[in-house]
Amino acid sequence: MTLEETAKEYLTRLINRSLVQVEWSDSTGRVRSCRAHDLIHEVLLSKLEELNLIQSSQANSNGGARYLWIDNNRACDLRRRNGNCQTHSIIFFNLQDLHAIMFERLSINFKLLRELDFENAPLEYIPEEIGNLWHLRYLSLRNSKVRMLPKSLGKLHNLLTLDLKGSLVVEIPDEVRGLCNLQYLVAYSVDHDNHYNINTDQGIRINGSVIGSLESLEKLYYADFQSQNGEHFGRELRRLKRLRKLGITKLKSDCREALCDAISQMHHLHAMRISAVKEDEVLELESLSPPPSFHRIRLHGKLMTLPGWISEMENLVKISLHWSRISDDSLKILGDLPKLLEVWLHEVIMELNCTLSKESSKN
Repeated sequence: MTLEETAKEYLTRLINRSLVQVEWSDSTGRVRSCRAHDLIHEVLLSKLEELNLIQSSQANSNGGARYLWIDNNRACDLRRRNGNCQTHSIIFFNLQDLHAIMFERLSINFKLLRELDFENAPLEYIPEEIGNLWHLRYLSLRNSKVRMLPKSLGKLHNLLTLDLKGSLVVEIPDEVRGLCNLQYLVAYSVDHDNHYNINTDQGIRINGSVIGSLESLEKLYYADFQSQNGEHFGRELRRLKRLRKLGITKLKSDCREALCDAISQMHHLHAMRISAVKEDEVLELESLSPPPSFHRIRLHGKLMTLPGWISEMENLVKISLHWSRISDDSLKILGDLPKLLEVWLHEVIMELNCTLSKESSKN
């Protein structure tokens, strides 16, 4: 099993033993949010402090806990701490400001860091010193204000997760090809200010040669398909044989064959999103041959009919169609899918939408 699958199994065990409560699960049954009961939470905090595994920045200590929690705008406390080999993780929460000297202290005093979580932090750039944290396995810049990644990021050969969702990063530097162990790359932003359209979710630009170097990737969500050299990009994409979730944006019609050929080599793929470059761009995906384990698919773009291979997806649980403009007759094949639980339609069946609107007005 992959690391993610192993973690999900552990989480399921905790849920079954009522040590963790499910706060929210989606319509397909996937657990999306969890919490601990108040009583369990107090017990956990007590044990963590007793074993010196976790510590708040407000505590009077030298920062030697395994996990360090920096909150209430106390990031400056890092300057007064002497890190040691026991500090593996630093999580920043509810901060208003971050000082540049912080990264210098991190690279000097916390060289054995494995996890850095800057989610929602007011961070605008990452200095080159980040490359000195050679043991880093997890780096999250989710919902930060970072626009560019430093070239030194390529030195982090042990990095497994790079989370850029909601950041301002639009392009991945070529040096990222050095991240040979990277498994999880999420890098897209959502434009909430404008009306929902095919470009509301923006992927990132990444060179095909860089993509081909990341053969350990299991999740890539989303990457712009480079139309200027689609055949090369698709050929490099084929090397990601361990991929389980794929998101592609800005696909043009002349690149569809290259993408379909690449996906045919991804035998572990179970979730996919394909978005055309514009709403009236035709998505011709008839030659696509997803693996039978396919669970979820999301298509953004014009479809004349649903591809025939969808009728063979016996494990499909969710399908989303946006701007496809297909007729309601084409949707009949969905009724034969035994495990289908959720269908999302956005500007799909114009005739059916009109009929439903008339019936609603009568009622």
